[in-house]
Amino acid sequence: MIRISRTHVNTVGAVGSARSVRSVGAVRTLVASIAVGAVLLTAGCSSGDSVGLEQKKDEPAPDKTDDGPLTTGFADVTFTPKTPLDPSGLTASAAVFRKRAASSGLAVRSVTVRDDAVVVRVSLAKYGRDTRDRVGPLGRRGQLTLRPVTAAMTTAAGAGGGSPVGVVPAEFQAAFDALDCAKTAEPRVDTPTETMLGCDTEGTEKYVLAPAEMTGADVVEAKTVLPKDGPVDWQIDLRWTDHGRGVFTDVTGRLSGGRLPTNRFAFVWDGDVLSAPAVNAAIPGNAVVSGLFTKDQATELAGSISAGTLPVPFTVTAFVEGN
Repeated sequence: MIRISRTHVNTVGAVGSARSVRSVGAVRTLVASIAVGAVLLTAGCSSGDSVGLEQKKDEPAPDKTDDGPLTTGFADVTFTPKTPLDPSGLTASAAVFRKRAASSGLAVRSVTVRDDAVVVRVSLAKYGRDTRDRVGPLGRRGQLTLRPVTAAMTTAAGAGGGSPVGVVPAEFQAAFDALDCAKTAEPRVDTPTETMLGCDTEGTEKYVLAPAEMTGADVVEAKTVLPKDGPVDWQIDLRWTDHGRGVFTDVTGRLSGGRLPTNRFAFVWDGDVLSAPAVNAAIPGNAVVSGLFTKDQATELAGSISAGTLPVPFTVTAFVEGN
């Protein structure tokens, strides 16, 4: 189990020796879960179709929040796709919403397709006025891609910013120079088959990222883990499909032969780089993304990865309370 900090990438060989390479790493970290003795990774519906979701019986609802007494009714939350979808696309999207709702911690009563949108009925008894904020992330596209790093540069917010390390393709040079990671913007479009530019979630490093080698389709399960030893932050355990495990081993082996930054493998979530660890050798195992996750953040991310990717992002266009 190895970690990447914000300022160092620790490289670990088969015999367990380690050295530090100065680099501004990503805000998240990657931990390779592999067998003893293996070389480790360096971290750096048709309309009206519905489903009921039962609230956990071992979670008694509180009678108030910091904002006052809780509402005991429900809300119908309408999620509208940013790009119109046909009936089959809406049906597939509703299935993803159901899976996300089941793992979100929200007391979701039903998910239906209605009037070219997906409507989620959620109880207000658990989170009261906070429900609207908590339900919104269900509509994120939720796309995970794993991409080799072509070039990286620390930004003004990070120590040692200045010149990129690696090669920035000529056709991306102007856009890379203009990319300001400190500015809040719409999520960057992540088309797996194309090169993209990206920033880490802290805005301290920006990247040129090669086309994706892996996507969320290569993950059979993502779950939250709280380590018994080490950091107290929650982690996300990624278990690959058989195909994904083979690709992960092959790609990490290939990247391990490069020099910084071309030996780094970026985990990209909806256009943001969660982690971009350096690789020292091929890894025949699963992976854990860790560092600075709260329980709610880890649960949301793991649930979204396990549920799959929406064809397009959805936005909340109506929040109607009822009793």
